[in-house]
Amino acid sequence: SDGSLQSPRIDNLPRTNVEGCCWWGRGVIQTTGRCNFGRLNKNIGAGAGSNALYPEINFCSNPQAICEGPSDLRWIAGIFFWVTEVEKYDGYKQWVDDFIDAGCTENPDLAECDTLFKYASGIVNRGCPDPGETGCPNCIPGATCGPAHNVPERIAASKQGKHTIANNLCLC
Repeated sequence: SDGSLQSPRIDNLPRTNVEGCCWWGRGVIQTTGRCNFGRLNKNIGAGAGSNALYPEINFCSNPQAICEGPSDLRWIAGIFFWVTEVEKYDGYKQWVDDFIDAGCTENPDLAECDTLFKYASGIVNRGCPDPGETGCPNCIPGATCGPAHNVPERIAASKQGKHTIANNLCLC
């Protein structure tokens, strides 16, 4: 299969060439689900051919490779998801600009800084920046509906990560 969307199934969920690629989260951003692992495989893994970044790794049949493969892979997988899903989201550039304009690069503990982390958490966890209590528009019941998980904890972890990077970055 070429990876194009196939005819809907009886349950109206789309099928793609990543059928059977269904796994729990792995890596720094917790890559989860057959479509995310399938996209990863098709773009940087065995599904991308011999010129792929990791041509010997089939993420659909071996998702644990994110954790057990080359040490950079857990970060590459997270960055891949961030670039292909979070950064392309409408409004992302404005949220980053607002974050910078509010002084959050120097002090991420300001209340105004929570918005970027909250919206990024919603996109990563549910597929939209502010899923509310019922989920994103057009969510799949039982799969992506409902609020984003642990948003206060995600915001705190993002702020801690920002502090860690700032405190350990040497601009020589």
